[in-house]
Amino acid sequence: MHPLTPIMEKLAIPVWGVGPVTALPELREIYAKRVHHQRYPSFAPPPTAERWNPQLFLPDAVSVIVIAVPYYEKEPGGGQCPPEYEGGLARYAWGEDYHAVLHRKLESLGHELAASWGATVWRAAVDSAPLADRQLAVHYGMAAFGWNSCVFTKQYGSWVVLGSLLVDTALPPTAALAPDMPCGSPCRACLQACPTAALIEPYVLDPGRCLAYLTQAAGVFPREFRSRMGAAIWGCDICQSVCPVNQRASASPLSYFGTPELRSLDLSQILSWTRQDFQAVLGRSAAAWRGRTVLQRNAALALGNKGSKTVLPVLKETLQHHGSAVVRASALWSLNRLDPRGTRSLNQVTWEKDADPIVKEEAAFWLQKS
Repeated sequence: MHPLTPIMEKLAIPVWGVGPVTALPELREIYAKRVHHQRYPSFAPPPTAERWNPQLFLPDAVSVIVIAVPYYEKEPGGGQCPPEYEGGLARYAWGEDYHAVLHRKLESLGHELAASWGATVWRAAVDSAPLADRQLAVHYGMAAFGWNSCVFTKQYGSWVVLGSLLVDTALPPTAALAPDMPCGSPCRACLQACPTAALIEPYVLDPGRCLAYLTQAAGVFPREFRSRMGAAIWGCDICQSVCPVNQRASASPLSYFGTPELRSLDLSQILSWTRQDFQAVLGRSAAAWRGRTVLQRNAALALGNKGSKTVLPVLKETLQHHGSAVVRASALWSLNRLDPRGTRSLNQVTWEKDADPIVKEEAAFWLQKS
């Protein structure tokens, strides 16, 4: 048994790896290529030297501990809203914000190491921090990259969220726990299932096409991908759900991510949310960080993809009265998708009366098609 196992069991950290602090210089070239090909996510930490050299994140660091917290549930259940109004969040957003969960565990781990191993300085990092958690997890042998660019653990597949702790004391390294990934021909399940072809080739993801990225990005949702987002209003689990490895993964023993009411949401209600409503429903979720407007934009588009004309009154109300031009334009797109003939005159009226250029552009697009 590893000397840190009792601490990890006490803190309910089921997957972890430990090793000495080391730079990963190969990441510099990887990030440079992503930037060059415009495949570096805009809201990821910038590709500075801290990303490939953890020592810069904490100069006194001697060891790194990477932890993985699983979030998959075998029986997700469903919501109570009618199918024509039902939209979904990615599984990791079904409960408490994983950033808060991981930070609590990492800070508790730091205090445990102070008491038992003499640590005096430590620093926690989750994915909004500069450290490259996925690459560190692979480097320290607790995970392996899959073709969908997610990292896979031996017991829980890729249904995990990651965090790291840098400490100023030498800790015994762990043995490799990563699975032997079966990715390869004939299995191309993730590449074939991606609705936007964001997986360009094995291990290469274009975030500008990825629904997990697009549903979180602010502004106008790219028109070419709107019909492919289905009813996703935050994130995307498709490339993980179709993976044979993940279908054999164990359910999470933890309860942070299993809030039943977040497993599906009523899209029509989202469009009428006040700030208070938004905070009451999603305030503790990882889906809250972008704010209400992005979720409402996605909900307006998702209603168009659901295919039911029963939502037309909701969309018309949104178009006429919502305070966000992006949401109004999204509602107009869905109205045209669901009822192109009945929306022709509405496109003209909208173009004449809505002064915002975002809405005008959407109305002009449909007027040109009619």
